[in-house]
Amino acid sequence: MGDINSFPVDPNSPIFVAKAILATTIAGGTAGATLGVIRSANPFAFSINMGVNGGIMGLTFFGLREYLISPLLLSASPTLSHARRFHQLSEKQLGKLPSSPSPEAASISEMRTERFLDSGISGSLAGGVLSGATRGIRTVIPAAITTGLIALAGQAVVNQVRVGRLKLLARRVGDMDGTAPQGQGEMVSTIDALDNPTAPTTAASLPGRIMKGLSHALPIRQLSDEEYLATLEKKKRDVAKRLGEIEVEELRLYEASQTGMAGTK
Repeated sequence: MGDINSFPVDPNSPIFVAKAILATTIAGGTAGATLGVIRSANPFAFSINMGVNGGIMGLTFFGLREYLISPLLLSASPTLSHARRFHQLSEKQLGKLPSSPSPEAASISEMRTERFLDSGISGSLAGGVLSGATRGIRTVIPAAITTGLIALAGQAVVNQVRVGRLKLLARRVGDMDGTAPQGQGEMVSTIDALDNPTAPTTAASLPGRIMKGLSHALPIRQLSDEEYLATLEKKKRDVAKRLGEIEVEELRLYEASQTGMAGTK
């Protein structure tokens, strides 16, 4: 397998790259068929052409990123995110679960920028190489800049979807436990809640924190369960009393109407 410390390649890369190539091929084919229909041309020819191009682009981009760029960046660890991933990958290739979460817990903002450097460099290289090979040397730099920006935008979308999914799962865990997740700036708000959903938390729920904050500025306080039940019972008695008064009033009106009818006979 090679020395993880010298060239750390994720063991899941072959499957990931194969899935990515398939996805880009299908996306290219679908886009080509749609374009052919719009242009009133042969959709099959457009689909084949763009599908092949999409597969080649996917192979070049993801192959470069997973087997060259990411291993080099993980070895150098220029950012905290790379150091964290290197730590996790090292223990994964040693055949054991990570002994600790990471060198330092990741924040939500870091998750939104994860693998930006990997994807940006890989996109620039892939776009520049393919454009230079097919369109000439003059197109290398413009194509590299364009595809690099596209790769960054795509990575940003993927990261945002991942963050949104983690937030959704953490919120569901918090609802099941009767607690709310921590602030967005802390990784424990999502990952720790998912890894250990039954662990107690010292942070108050969001409604509790809002009520506590308002209690300092407004003359309000949070009712206990006993006080709340007593309030409901009082409201119930008031409603029952009002219903009784309505019944008495209806009976009086009925008797009055009967008396009036008897007087007219």
